Amino acid sequence: MTPLLKIASIETLYYDRIYALHGLSLEVKEKEIFTVLGPNGAGKTTLLKTIAGLLKDQPKKGIIEFMGKRIHRLPPEHISRLGIVYVPEDRGLFRELTVAENLDLGRWG
Repeated sequence: MTPLLKIASIETLYYDRIYALHGLSLEVKEKEIFTVLGPNGAGKTTLLKTIAGLLKDQPKKGIIEFMGKRIHRLPPEHISRLGIVYVPEDRGLFRELTVAENLDLGRWG
């Protein structure tokens, strides 16, 4: 069975100088709950922004696939149309909207 999200050996630079992600690989299956945990500076946000296409020219190496299709280095607007959006922890959200409504707005960026 093809994983919903597959990340293979990605390398992402932080400010084009320091490897924030080096050789990271993971797979998320459909209906699986996945959590990214770690201390400040561990690369959690960099990972999520890399997946969402928000870091220019990243990842430098490796592949990211969503539903069997390669999405790495696609523009963020293309990735968001597939249903992958990055929503910051609490900044830039509309408190009067539901989680689903905020995520939907993120797709249109």
